[in-house]
Amino acid sequence: MTRRTPIIRLSVFMLAMFILLAGCSTAKNPGDNASSSPGSSTKPTAGQSAEPAEISIFTIDSPYVKKNYDQDLPVFKEIEKNLNVKLKWQLMPSAGFEDALKIKLSAGADMPDIFATWQQSPEELGKNGAVVALSDYFDTTMPNTKKAIESNPVLKAAVTSPDGKVYFLPSVNQPPKMGWLIRQDWLDTLNLKVPETMDEFYEVLKAFRDLDPNGNKKKDEVPAAFNYVNYVWFYLMHAYGINTAQPWDYLGQDENGQFYTYLTRPEFKETMAFASKLYTEKLMNQDILNVSAEGYQKLITDNRTGVIFDALGPDYLNKIKEANPGLDAKWTVMLPLKGPRGDRGMRSYSGLDGEFFVSKNSKNVEAATRFIDYIFADPEGSSLVNWGIKGMSYEEEGGVKQSTDFVLNNPEGLTPSDVLLSLGVQPVLPKIIDPSAHEKISEIQLKDHPWITEGIKRYEEAGVIRDPEKRYRFTSEESGQIKDIHTQLETYISETLAKILVGNKPIDEFDSFVKTLNDKGIDKMVEIYQKVDARSK
Repeated sequence: MTRRTPIIRLSVFMLAMFILLAGCSTAKNPGDNASSSPGSSTKPTAGQSAEPAEISIFTIDSPYVKKNYDQDLPVFKEIEKNLNVKLKWQLMPSAGFEDALKIKLSAGADMPDIFATWQQSPEELGKNGAVVALSDYFDTTMPNTKKAIESNPVLKAAVTSPDGKVYFLPSVNQPPKMGWLIRQDWLDTLNLKVPETMDEFYEVLKAFRDLDPNGNKKKDEVPAAFNYVNYVWFYLMHAYGINTAQPWDYLGQDENGQFYTYLTRPEFKETMAFASKLYTEKLMNQDILNVSAEGYQKLITDNRTGVIFDALGPDYLNKIKEANPGLDAKWTVMLPLKGPRGDRGMRSYSGLDGEFFVSKNSKNVEAATRFIDYIFADPEGSSLVNWGIKGMSYEEEGGVKQSTDFVLNNPEGLTPSDVLLSLGVQPVLPKIIDPSAHEKISEIQLKDHPWITEGIKRYEEAGVIRDPEKRYRFTSEESGQIKDIHTQLETYISETLAKILVGNKPIDEFDSFVKTLNDKGIDKMVEIYQKVDARSK
């Protein structure tokens, strides 16, 4: 099974808020070796050098093309003033960024103080001496970060290398809200209700296939559409009581924290039997083995499919209306389906993005680590990168922040998102996105689609979102062992599941599939993850 970057998760909202609340410890001057004391600050104090320390930063430039980070954006000017630093930007678009970084790393010269990457191994960079261990500064210039990491196991597992050190911090982003979407207008046409169980789902899909809900007098409906073959079972297996703790490494995890190989469970056989029924009875897209993004979207915009699993937003509704003027297409949010034993749920995605390091060659390590701590977990710095400038982009009353009219009804006609980007809010830097920031903006964006807001609320109230899929740091030996398992089994697994899905291999042969996996040692993956999980705590 080819790995794909998973879409981002909902559960990180609670992680982000928890860390923001936790990140309130502070530090003494960077030259002090003593541990930080509560109530102190990582900001420079009176009596320090009046000359600002220069901090060079190599990262991807702002997505808002009219204002680059090096154009004295208000948020960065405020940070410079508060920390007595001068930010020197080295900016590139995403295309070519990693190649340019590789050249810098290979040459060992022209390295910035802080740099971003999405492809380098923290363990290799640390072992090769290319970066500093941020954890070496937790008790001096990064106390807020230390407390944030130690207070949250999800973040701790993601950033702690096998040697116990922390070499990087990520951006903890707000992931898109994901879920099941079903055509409400098709249900209304056929006098059907939103299905709640797998059996009801099956009956609704048959009606979508046979009863011409799009009204074009052709039997061209594709009842359900998936945009990648693995997602068929990833999104259905929760109804049978198994989950996707590490979906690309074939692992679920029980309530006691024990990993298991979901492929070998009888519940996964049930999942594949149902998935095969969807395919062989033409209740889902028949091109699933080689589906393209364009083909998937065309089914939606051509008014031919009734159920998808995707972002909970109005994008596809808008596209259908653009492609079909006069069509009053309506979607509604469908809760994850209940299986035969009442189980239901859905995977939750990682909201961690990018890895940000301090170069070993930095001449301003203390200033650079102080800067990262400030924007990542210091309450004042976090407020700046989440909300912007008080009195300009937000006001605060009774401890509650609200976006200003300058953001919501910008005099230059900018969208709220562009206003914030133009100020330097939510930069491509290590940060924790405050889930409460700019809720009013979301309300404005969804004001014409109350069904989305209502659906998101139903998901939250039903408690159907599983714990987030953790990211772990592996030793080179562990990474090699995982790679060997995939090399030995990935093609066999992919081909066998594809054959079962499309009906070319009967479900009765599933037991021989399980025996082969066990004989080839697939449970070695469980041992690796169990050990790494224990080490990360």
